[in-house]
Amino acid sequence: AKLLFADGVVRTAKLRQQLLLPLVALLHHPRTERRTHLRQCLTVFFQNYTIASTAADAAERRTDLEHCLLPLLRRFLTCTDNASIFSVPDRTVVAAGRMLLEYTAARRQRRSSSGSSSITTT
Repeated sequence: AKLLFADGVVRTAKLRQQLLLPLVALLHHPRTERRTHLRQCLTVFFQNYTIASTAADAAERRTDLEHCLLPLLRRFLTCTDNASIFSVPDRTVVAAGRMLLEYTAARRQRRSSSGSSSITTT
Protein backbone atom coordinates (compact mmCIF):
# COMPACT_ATOMS: atom_id res chain seq x y z
CA ALA A 1 0.00 0.00 0.00
CA LYS A 2 2.87 2.37 0.75
CA LEU A 3 4.20 1.91 -2.77
CA LEU A 4 0.94 3.20 -4.20
CA PHE A 5 1.29 6.41 -2.18
CA ALA A 6 4.88 6.99 -3.27
CA ASP A 7 4.58 9.15 -6.37
CA GLY A 8 6.48 7.81 -9.29
CA VAL A 9 7.23 4.38 -7.83
CA VAL A 10 4.30 2.64 -9.51
CA ARG A 11 3.91 4.50 -12.77
CA THR A 12 1.71 2.30 -14.90
CA ALA A 13 -2.03 2.17 -14.26
CA LYS A 14 -2.11 -1.58 -14.90
CA LEU A 15 0.47 -2.26 -12.19
CA ARG A 16 -1.35 0.00 -9.72
CA GLN A 17 -4.56 -1.89 -10.42
CA GLN A 18 -2.81 -5.24 -9.94
CA LEU A 19 -1.60 -4.03 -6.54
CA LEU A 20 -5.04 -2.75 -5.56
CA LEU A 21 -6.91 -6.01 -6.27
CA PRO A 22 -5.43 -8.07 -3.42
CA LEU A 23 -5.70 -5.12 -1.02
CA VAL A 24 -9.44 -4.85 -1.65
CA ALA A 25 -9.76 -8.63 -1.30
CA LEU A 26 -7.87 -8.59 2.03
CA LEU A 27 -10.06 -5.82 3.36
CA HIS A 28 -13.21 -7.82 2.73
CA HIS A 29 -12.02 -11.39 3.23
CA PRO A 30 -13.74 -13.29 6.07
CA ARG A 31 -10.37 -14.53 7.38
CA THR A 32 -9.35 -10.95 8.19
CA GLU A 33 -12.52 -10.22 10.16
CA ARG A 34 -10.74 -10.41 13.50
CA ARG A 35 -7.67 -8.55 12.29
CA THR A 36 -9.04 -5.15 13.10
CA HIS A 37 -5.69 -3.40 12.76
CA LEU A 38 -5.23 -4.69 9.20
CA ARG A 39 -8.77 -3.73 8.23
CA GLN A 40 -8.43 -0.31 9.82
CA CYS A 41 -5.17 0.34 7.95
CA LEU A 42 -6.68 -0.76 4.63
CA THR A 43 -9.83 1.29 5.19
CA VAL A 44 -7.78 4.41 5.91
CA PHE A 45 -5.58 3.64 2.93
CA PHE A 46 -8.53 3.47 0.51
CA GLN A 47 -10.13 6.59 1.96
CA ASN A 48 -6.90 8.52 1.49
CA TYR A 49 -5.87 6.91 -1.78
CA THR A 50 -8.71 8.61 -3.61
CA ILE A 51 -7.83 11.97 -2.06
CA ALA A 52 -4.57 13.16 -3.55
CA SER A 53 -2.64 16.41 -3.39
CA THR A 54 -3.81 17.43 -6.85
CA ALA A 55 -7.17 16.97 -8.56
CA ALA A 56 -5.48 15.19 -11.47
CA ASP A 57 -3.86 12.63 -9.14
CA ALA A 58 -7.14 12.07 -7.30
CA ALA A 59 -8.98 11.52 -10.58
CA GLU A 60 -6.29 9.09 -11.75
CA ARG A 61 -6.53 7.13 -8.51
CA ARG A 62 -10.32 6.97 -8.71
CA THR A 63 -9.95 5.71 -12.27
CA ASP A 64 -7.59 2.99 -11.00
CA LEU A 65 -10.26 1.87 -8.55
CA GLU A 66 -12.94 1.99 -11.24
CA HIS A 67 -10.83 -0.24 -13.47
CA CYS A 68 -10.40 -2.69 -10.58
CA LEU A 69 -14.11 -3.25 -10.13
CA LEU A 70 -14.85 -5.71 -12.95
CA PRO A 71 -11.59 -7.71 -12.68
CA LEU A 72 -12.10 -7.98 -8.92
CA LEU A 73 -15.69 -9.15 -9.25
CA ARG A 74 -14.64 -11.63 -11.94
CA ARG A 75 -11.91 -13.06 -9.72
CA PHE A 76 -14.25 -13.30 -6.76
CA LEU A 77 -16.94 -15.06 -8.78
CA THR A 78 -14.68 -17.47 -10.67
CA CYS A 79 -12.20 -18.41 -7.93
CA THR A 80 -12.11 -22.15 -7.29
CA ASP A 81 -9.08 -22.27 -4.98
CA ASN A 82 -10.36 -22.20 -1.38
CA ALA A 83 -6.96 -21.01 -0.13
CA SER A 84 -7.04 -17.90 -2.32
CA ILE A 85 -7.84 -14.46 -0.95
CA PHE A 86 -10.31 -14.22 -3.82
CA SER A 87 -12.37 -17.16 -2.51
CA VAL A 88 -15.11 -15.33 -0.61
CA PRO A 89 -18.84 -15.58 0.11
CA ASP A 90 -21.32 -13.62 -2.01
CA ARG A 91 -21.88 -11.01 0.71
CA THR A 92 -18.19 -10.16 0.51
CA VAL A 93 -18.41 -9.66 -3.25
CA VAL A 94 -21.27 -7.21 -2.73
CA ALA A 95 -19.42 -5.34 0.04
CA ALA A 96 -16.26 -4.99 -2.02
CA GLY A 97 -18.21 -3.78 -5.06
CA ARG A 98 -20.07 -1.21 -2.95
CA MET A 99 -16.84 0.07 -1.46
CA LEU A 100 -15.24 0.58 -4.87
CA LEU A 101 -18.37 2.31 -6.14
CA GLU A 102 -18.45 4.55 -3.07
CA TYR A 103 -14.82 5.61 -3.46
CA THR A 104 -15.29 6.37 -7.14
CA ALA A 105 -18.61 8.20 -6.63
CA ALA A 106 -16.98 11.64 -6.59
CA ARG A 107 -15.68 11.04 -10.10
CA ARG A 108 -19.10 10.01 -11.39
CA GLN A 109 -20.77 12.97 -9.69
CA ARG A 110 -18.30 15.37 -11.29
CA ARG A 111 -18.92 13.85 -14.71
CA SER A 112 -22.68 14.15 -14.40
CA SER A 113 -22.57 17.67 -12.92
CA SER A 114 -20.10 18.91 -15.54
CA GLY A 115 -22.26 17.42 -18.27
CA SER A 116 -25.42 19.03 -16.95
CA SER A 117 -23.76 22.39 -16.35
CA SER A 118 -22.47 22.50 -19.93
CA ILE A 119 -25.98 21.81 -21.15
CA THR A 120 -27.46 24.63 -19.11
CA THR A 121 -24.79 27.18 -20.09
CA THR A 122 -24.99 26.49 -23.82
